[in-house]
Amino acid sequence: MEDKKSGCLPDYIAKIKEKVMELSSRHRTFLKTEPLIAFRGESNDYGETKLTPSLFRDSSYVAKESHLFELFCDYSIVDPKASNIEKAIETQHYASISRMLDISFDVLVALYFACAHPGEHDGYVYVFAFPEHYSPHSKYIEEFYTNVLDGKHIAYSRNFKVFSHSFTNDRIKAQKGGFIFFPGKEFHPINSCYYDRVLISKDHKKEILRDLETLFQVTKATLFPEKDKIAEVITNRFKGSTYATKAVSLENEIESFFSRIDYELKILRLKGETADKKKIMRWLRKEQDDLINYVEQQINLHASESTKEEREATIKAMSTEIKKNFQVLLIRYKEV
Repeated sequence: MEDKKSGCLPDYIAKIKEKVMELSSRHRTFLKTEPLIAFRGESNDYGETKLTPSLFRDSSYVAKESHLFELFCDYSIVDPKASNIEKAIETQHYASISRMLDISFDVLVALYFACAHPGEHDGYVYVFAFPEHYSPHSKYIEEFYTNVLDGKHIAYSRNFKVFSHSFTNDRIKAQKGGFIFFPGKEFHPINSCYYDRVLISKDHKKEILRDLETLFQVTKATLFPEKDKIAEVITNRFKGSTYATKAVSLENEIESFFSRIDYELKILRLKGETADKKKIMRWLRKEQDDLINYVEQQINLHASESTKEEREATIKAMSTEIKKNFQVLLIRYKEV
């Protein structure tokens, strides 16, 4: 029977801290860098639709994504001169429709949202550890998203991008928020190797909300504030952060793909989830086939000035290289 005494908030924070330490430890087993730790609270177990951005909850939304931006500009809610990423953040803010999933870098914020609708359902705090992340205002990310909206779509659907702190509007500032950006025309869920979760009992939700307000002033009012100045935060982040650039290209999408697969495979090994070798091999073969199909589509779409023979030669050469890279993964996997 679960403990319903006062003080359950510290207990839950301790459980979440354990998850952070486990995820960070797995990450550091093979990478020298620190992972980006993030949180998300969901008030219910949404099953197969958990961690799904709102844009993908209706099949008609993706096709008219640009129209949503036009409407917000028409009503002067969004500046027409704003970047596409800024427009997406604003539409997520005002209409809760975007291809981005909200995350927070403050566990208390995640706990608040996990405790919504007290007494109805158990909630969950998701704890993430990501190997890389980007500034939501980088030139690379803006070009990346613009290509998606324009139909150029170099982006590979499974290569999700994680955005660091965003201060585009007051709500995101207050919630210490960032985003997971899903670039595909269709939704592909995040591999569970990037996260774990802690169940928040429905019987504890009211007490946790009271403690969050009393001890930390985390309330609806503080999480949805008016504008304030953040010059000091910006200055500190500018001085202490590194800035990386990357070009939007087919080659870089393939490179990101293999970095992601390699990372996921290592995490699955550490979690002891690779005992079923046939299952792992089926997964890798499926990933290989999907990547080759993606490359073929991109070359035929963006190399229209080339002859059919030239495109076929390029596809063959890149497919051969992809298969070689997968063989390296398979050899590495079998040796462990």
